[in-house]
Amino acid sequence: MRKRIVLFWLTMLLSSIALWAQKPVIVTEQTVQIKKHDTLDFYAGFAASDIIGIDVQELHGKKITSVEVVEYPAITKFSEYKQTRIRKKITVSKNAVYLFRIINNASTTRTVKLKVERNIGSEAPADFNTNIVWIDPEASAQDNKIVGYDTIYTPERKLVKVRTERSEEMICNKTERVHSHYSIGNKNRQTIGLSLPKDEIGKYSKKRMIAWAYWIGVGEEASKAWAKNVSTIGHLAAGVADIAGGGPLAGLAIGAITELVKPTMGEDVAYWIFVDADNARKFLNKKSFASIDKGKGVAAYGKNINRDNRTLYIGLLNDNSVQAIDVNVKVSVIWETEVYEEKLVQTMSLQPRYAKPKNSNKKIPSLYINE
Repeated sequence: MRKRIVLFWLTMLLSSIALWAQKPVIVTEQTVQIKKHDTLDFYAGFAASDIIGIDVQELHGKKITSVEVVEYPAITKFSEYKQTRIRKKITVSKNAVYLFRIINNASTTRTVKLKVERNIGSEAPADFNTNIVWIDPEASAQDNKIVGYDTIYTPERKLVKVRTERSEEMICNKTERVHSHYSIGNKNRQTIGLSLPKDEIGKYSKKRMIAWAYWIGVGEEASKAWAKNVSTIGHLAAGVADIAGGGPLAGLAIGAITELVKPTMGEDVAYWIFVDADNARKFLNKKSFASIDKGKGVAAYGKNINRDNRTLYIGLLNDNSVQAIDVNVKVSVIWETEVYEEKLVQTMSLQPRYAKPKNSNKKIPSLYINE
């Protein structure tokens, strides 16, 4: 029996504590006179899960034009019209400022008692501050608002390209004897190997090979034709003058000229151009091979802009039965060089301009934040 009595009083004590903990907090309780054609606005903050209790009563039994509860700024949660007393409970979905508005459009004054309570929600802090503060939205927004840009010029040392130069470099100019078909102890096939130079990148210059060209000629007849090309190239191609050391092959490589003078009589030679040693060996061993260019004549020429293959082999074949030939091979590369100098230049940049905070007459309610 004694245990039951103790358990009874313990249950009553816990219930009393729970009831005390859930006791509503009075946010405001005021009696005001609202003049004719006037409005009373009251603001307060509430936490999510709170339950707002509102009690509005006209003390002389007169009807109140309207009562409205708004989640600021414009979400109407409750409204009622033409009543002498209005009671309502509203559940709060999120932390927000609430406006309680009582409108009197009558021709006489209304004496109104307004009571607003906060029933602490299950997920709301008990010490939530229902007071509100008034802030200037324009001043706070303008702290980070870009209103324009200023053009800033900053002196800075930079490498500036001052000119582009082109030049010719003859990387091969040699005469090779190719024996006749029936020459005893000698072959009528020869190869010449050469490497195209690599690009050169320095701090103040970038030198890049843009094309290469070749001339293959047999004997005295081809030598005379080449000399004639050298003497007339200045008249044939105006663009060659801009190439340092520019000759017939330079004009051919850049497309300034399309034809060179060739002899009409003399011993001829057949030739092929390979890009690897394997095909050059196959040529020498009279096996099937692949080439990137070929021709036959007392003299021949050509150009190429392929820069991927830096190793070349030129295969020469003399199909004359008894006459050996002397074949001159010339190969030139065309360089394009960009020249740079350090100069002080003005670098332009855009710097954002922010509006200075300013006070305005417009204030809005905001939740009170404990510091």
